[in-house]
Amino acid sequence: MAVAAVTVGGAGCTQRTVLELSVGGTGSAGSTGSLASAGTGGGATGGSVRDSGAGTIVLVDSGAGGGVDAGVDSHRDAFDRDGRPSFPNMPFPPRQQQPPPPSQAECVTRVYPRPLRASDVMLVVGRNASMAAPFGVGTTRIQAVEAKLMGAMASYPNAIHFGYLDYPSDATSSCTASATPIRPNTDTSNAIQLALKPCDGGPTAAGCLLGDNRPIKDAMDALSGDFQAPMSGDYGKKFTAILIADGPPGCGPQDGAQDPCMAATNSTYGNSQKFPPIKTYVIALVDKGTDPAACLKAMANQGGTTYQAFPVADGNDLQMALDTILGYLARTTYCAIDLITDPRGPTFKFDHLTLRIAGQLIQYDPTGMLAEGGWSSSNDPAQPVQEIQVHGPACVQLQKVTTDAVEITYSQNGPTPCP
Repeated sequence: MAVAAVTVGGAGCTQRTVLELSVGGTGSAGSTGSLASAGTGGGATGGSVRDSGAGTIVLVDSGAGGGVDAGVDSHRDAFDRDGRPSFPNMPFPPRQQQPPPPSQAECVTRVYPRPLRASDVMLVVGRNASMAAPFGVGTTRIQAVEAKLMGAMASYPNAIHFGYLDYPSDATSSCTASATPIRPNTDTSNAIQLALKPCDGGPTAAGCLLGDNRPIKDAMDALSGDFQAPMSGDYGKKFTAILIADGPPGCGPQDGAQDPCMAATNSTYGNSQKFPPIKTYVIALVDKGTDPAACLKAMANQGGTTYQAFPVADGNDLQMALDTILGYLARTTYCAIDLITDPRGPTFKFDHLTLRIAGQLIQYDPTGMLAEGGWSSSNDPAQPVQEIQVHGPACVQLQKVTTDAVEITYSQNGPTPCP
């Protein structure tokens, strides 16, 4: 079937619209029907429908007058609203309905009720006799360590899970670490405080200091063995140790022929392929103006961190070292939020995110320069975004709120993110 429409004539002239529909077949000369309508510019416009007898129906609309002819409008009943002929017996294909362009993005909001990622940190603390030495003004090494550790645990209640292991195991000149470490978990501060409580009365109090030896190798070996099991239910995470020591490893005659420094360094697995690797920071308690022992520096290098051993000579130095280490761990773990890759099924591919913490909108800030903090993506731009990094004051705020206060809205197919 072929359809052709031709309109001839112009302003001030007679116009004729001819619509031919070829339906095939042959026929004889037929009758002519009339179709009349009013034209513009004066006069009447007439029309006729005739069968040419050759399988072609010809609809002729003729108008007369000086104005533009509206003859076509006169027989709208023969056309549908799209301008197509409306012959009920003709097999025209149905109109294709085009979906309207999206007026706004599709939005899915997810609240994070599960714990966010936290760092598992083991505090490895020497309680050997020399920890009774003065440390700054009016305190000793062990007293400063106890006070600063308790403050640090209070500062990171959500972002860091603390564990504890001390050495030596007792006051009988043993060369082993404690056999009962406190495993990292939520709210272990009370248990760690009880372990250090004997030192509340000073280093001479019964049960505070445990001997003259520093069996650091045994302590590191104990960590490696204990950390083979998941600490906080996550086999895939990396664990961190903070070693606090006031001198190099060694147990005197009990060391025998082995080099205690080499043995302890070889037991530090931060750079090892052994599962799981344990990044190790070393805090060296020293006298003012004194460098850490060379062996502690070597252990820090083997620990796989970007820092050498931290030399600390008083409580302020110790506070700064702990803030540097724990602040970094909190920023790079707890303030990195894993995204839900399919928040509403595999076909939902989000292209915008909106982050709120405790109801407060956190701005996207790839530069990390906003005074109030923000968030950015830490992934390769060529890869799907799987996590976001919260930084600045927003990261500090995140560490203080409950986990169900984190809300992320995922947007798809929208020119702008969902509100």
